[in-house]
Amino acid sequence: MAGRLGDRLKVRVTARRRRIEKPTKAVCRLLAKHLHLKPAQVRVVGGKTSPEKRIEIIDADPNAVAALFEF
Repeated sequence: MAGRLGDRLKVRVTARRRRIEKPTKAVCRLLAKHLHLKPAQVRVVGGKTSPEKRIEIIDADPNAVAALFEF
């Protein structure tokens, strides 16, 4: 986690951008790890090819999600 960017969360991953799905999956895995979820519970619903992505998080503890934004 790299911090907040306005009302968004800034995340950095080391996956190469050659293949779009690698960094996208890396972001989902990272968020799932921090939220103690299965990777399938975190998915990109918008911006797959963009640096800015919209993420859907399924069945997460709202307090855990809010804690990601406390920097």
